[in-house]
Amino acid sequence: MILNFLKNLLLGKNFRLSASGRTDTGKKRRRNEDSFCIMQNRNIYIVADGMGGHNAGDIASKTAVDTLAQYFIDNRLNTITNQEAIRHTMIAGFIHTNKKIMEMSAKNPELQGMGCTMIACFVEKDSTHLCHVGDVRGYLANAESLQQLTNDHSYAAEFRQVSHKITKTKNGPPKNILSRAVGFTFTEDPEYNFSNLKSGNRIFLCSDGLWGMIDDSQLHKTILSSPSPEIACDTFIEMANEAGGKDNITVVSIFLD
Repeated sequence: MILNFLKNLLLGKNFRLSASGRTDTGKKRRRNEDSFCIMQNRNIYIVADGMGGHNAGDIASKTAVDTLAQYFIDNRLNTITNQEAIRHTMIAGFIHTNKKIMEMSAKNPELQGMGCTMIACFVEKDSTHLCHVGDVRGYLANAESLQQLTNDHSYAAEFRQVSHKITKTKNGPPKNILSRAVGFTFTEDPEYNFSNLKSGNRIFLCSDGLWGMIDDSQLHKTILSSPSPEIACDTFIEMANEAGGKDNITVVSIFLD
């Protein structure tokens, strides 16, 4: 018992993780352009949202998820324990994936302009590492609060940060215009975020089809009251559709015990 305590103190605690994901077309779109991936044995989770208004958003999101997942496998992300090395590998994976999507778009006229937003989460011992571009989000919930771990890469969010104004007014840019996305040249690296974890924490990744329809208080209440990740995902999808289901909805929930 003392030996295990010292190992956890020095090396960080390994949590028992359970996870589930679900995607839904919603009520307004004709097809689902979202994709997700759960690699439970590697503690890696990915969500991508094909960009509406662009060609082949569904191909972009599926290819991006598959390409990034394979990059993480090939580079053994799940075996890395150094935070800086994890950050480097995740950002490099996004850059590699972006290059793949841009090459496909350049070679095939039917795929020109395709793109997606994307987020990846890696849970390593008692910490979570997130990397993303766009307005897909990562949240961390406990009994006291719901924390958005990511920043939206949209002109509306950037305007709000600079002006401290609500962007729903006519003076602000529309919220759906992105400043960063997979499939387009990165003017800066994908965003990386690190957070410490505690037993009982709950993480979820989602496309804007969820967070755009449900406010934070409802998200917090739902993730805390759900007895399993499966039920959390089902409830989130149901709530977003009941609120109008204006976009594709994707969510991956991760419970730590």
